[in-house]
Order: sequence, then structure tokens, then C-alpha cells
Amino acid sequence: MKIGIICPSPHLTDFAILSNFHLILPHLYSSCDGYAGFYRERIAKGDFVVQDNSIFELGVSLDFRKLWTLAHQMGVSEMVAPEVLKNSNGTKALLEEFLKYNQQQQGEIKIQAVAQGSTYEEMIEHIFWLNSLKEVSTIGLPFDTEDLRRITSEMQEYPYNRIRSLTLRRVLTRWLLIELLQQEAALRQETVKPIHLMGLSDAIELQKYQELRASQPRWITIR
Repeated sequence: MKIGIICPSPHLTDFAILSNFHLILPHLYSSCDGYAGFYRERIAKGDFVVQDNSIFELGVSLDFRKLWTLAHQMGVSEMVAPEVLKNSNGTKALLEEFLKYNQQQQGEIKIQAVAQGSTYEEMIEHIFWLNSLKEVSTIGLPFDTEDLRRITSEMQEYPYNRIRSLTLRRVLTRWLLIELLQQEAALRQETVKPIHLMGLSDAIELQKYQELRASQPRWITIR
């Protein structure tokens, strides 16, 4: 398991250096003094650096042409493709457009694509669609899963919408998403690409994945 520490830019040299895995925000390259320079140094030292698409901070992904250009200028190890929050079809269309653009350019960077959807069923279907794309190296799972619904009566077993703590809802709903993914992978007899958990609401969530790694170490890697 790899853990990236995201902290306020004044404390990058205090905390971010504690890991050699990083998730960085491209909209901060020009607006935050020292931010880009710090991560260029980490890249030069051989750290694995993933460029995000800044959707959580801005509400929409940066234009994919700009994302591509910034990623290549920085020399990151992997870049997160553009996406549309809670929208599986919109994310698929945008990803296909981006992958077509990426194929036409020179220079290669690994591509991470984030699954989106409004129900668990949509999310699982989206994950396995991403799993089938040779251009995608890593599948991202968002942390703001508290609104995910089930379209079957089984939702009665998971009344997470009644829990008042947003943090706890996010932990429990992503736990359930991982469990459903594990079950579906076993049914399909399919190995899932490396998984990147896009943020943590509470570090207690990691305990669950340690159990999964002990029991099913081959099918999923948690970054």
C-alpha cells in the first residue's frame, strides 16, 4: 500500500517528503509559490508523482489539453484523466475524447481514470469498463461516495443515508463499494487493475483494505 500525504504548501518540506508517492494539483502550479518546484525536485529524486485533474477543488476538471500539457511539462509518472462528478456516461464520453487526443500526441505518461456514477451498480459497471481499456493503467475511486444508492431492494441492508456523520458515511459506502467490487471480480474471474483511493475521510478506512490484502492479495492493489 502506498500513501500520499497532501498538506498545505507551506508544510510540504515537513510532511510530503515522508512519502515517495504524491498526488499533486495542477491548478496550484502557477498560483502557489514553490509548489511546482518542490514536486519537480521529488520527480528528479525518483518519487512516483500523479497529477490530479483538480475536479474536487474546482468543481470541474481542467481542460484535458491543458492537463496533458502540464503533465508533460512537469514530467509526472501518471496523470488523472478528466471526469464528470457523479456522472458515469459523461465521464466515459470525456475519457474517450481525451484518450483519442492522447493517442495523437507524442510522449507517453501513464493514465489513471476515475470511476463515476450515482449508484453502486453504475460504479461497478464503470470500473470494469475502465478495466477493459488498455490505455488505462490505474483506476481511481472517489472518496465522496456518501450519496451512492443501490437500485435493488438490498439497499435496506445498508441504510447509510441515515448516518449523520458525513465522514462515517464516506468510509462505510466506500467499504461497501470495495466489497461489491471484490465479489464481482470473483464472479467474472477478472483481475482488477491497481486501485487509487482518491482521498481519505478517516484513516480508519485503511484497516479494511489491510484485511482484503491478507485474504485476496492478487486481485487489487490499494495505493
